[in-house]
Amino acid sequence: MRGLFPWPGLIFLFIGTMVVVQGATLFFALGDEGFSVVPDYDAKAEAWDAQAAESRASQALGWTVTPLRSLVSPGSTRVELRITDPDGGPVTGATGHYEAFHNARPNLRHEGTVQLDEGGHLTIPIADDRPGWWQLSLTLARGSSHFQHHAKLLLPLTSPPL
Repeated sequence: MRGLFPWPGLIFLFIGTMVVVQGATLFFALGDEGFSVVPDYDAKAEAWDAQAAESRASQALGWTVTPLRSLVSPGSTRVELRITDPDGGPVTGATGHYEAFHNARPNLRHEGTVQLDEGGHLTIPIADDRPGWWQLSLTLARGSSHFQHHAKLLLPLTSPPL
């Protein structure tokens, strides 16, 4: 009977080791800034048809988003955009919301409200000076017109568009 005594202890040792390893894995997985779950993914999936209709309505407006420049200072970036109508004139009087995040840190999202000036320009402040690819989602409303735009931008912008 003396030979069986260490086996229950070894079983508890293996279970304890497994719990510690899984806990450490969970700790490091949740602390990774590169990992992200899309916020409200289930609600967005359920509203896919409505989102597709909004996208078609945005395309029908014919508005164009042109990145003009980015101003980088330590700890922050400002991206200037111009919104034009189908005739090339500025879109004015629209207000909206933006969301931006760096591809390497999708859980660090920068959000805010924006308003177009008389020249159709808007400035998006981002509290980060990280260079590289950024995802930008912009939603604007003017009267009964609603516009949404999703883009990938390489920041800082290196040259003005032609």
